[in-house]
Amino acid sequence: MIPNKINLPCQLRFTVLDVDNSGVTGITLSQFLVRIYNPADAEVSGSVGLVRKELGNGDYEITFTPNALGKWYVVVTHSVYFPWGKAAAVMVSSESLTGIDTEIAMLNAQNVAIQNSVNAMGVDVQFIKDIEGGRWWIDRTINQMIFYKEDNVTEVARFDLKDFDGLPASENVYQRTRVTSTTTTTTTTV
Repeated sequence: MIPNKINLPCQLRFTVLDVDNSGVTGITLSQFLVRIYNPADAEVSGSVGLVRKELGNGDYEITFTPNALGKWYVVVTHSVYFPWGKAAAVMVSSESLTGIDTEIAMLNAQNVAIQNSVNAMGVDVQFIKDIEGGRWWIDRTINQMIFYKEDNVTEVARFDLKDFDGLPASENVYQRTRVTSTTTTTTTTV
């Protein structure tokens, strides 16, 4: 948990990484959906002076000014890099925390960061299980490979297939490109 004093700006930093674990820069700041919940669990993002900022090297920051005592929650999502969200808890008090309180708050913040990493890995592992556990189908009419969950009905991912020259193909495939990242349910007869 991150400590903060009431009516003082609270800064939360997060990093955006690509598949190679390199920092992603230049993201349009409005693409980050930020939801801030006050201690009464009301979503108050529009009333606490929310500011988004790029710091460089894939690091970004949001700033807001909490106006009530208690535990606040912040969730930041991005449709491509972390649709599941990155979350943080902020403990707002009337006094600055010192000594052991600060140590406890810092350990809680580290715990939240670790939990977010574990949750992200869980999503990745589930995706691998889903894509490996069900049916794979090459639709020759549209030159796409479709992956299904274990139930062989729920679509997990779809890829355009291309030959050596980059032309659509369903035979002698040299390349696949992801078409969609959303899960849909379809029934296909082969």
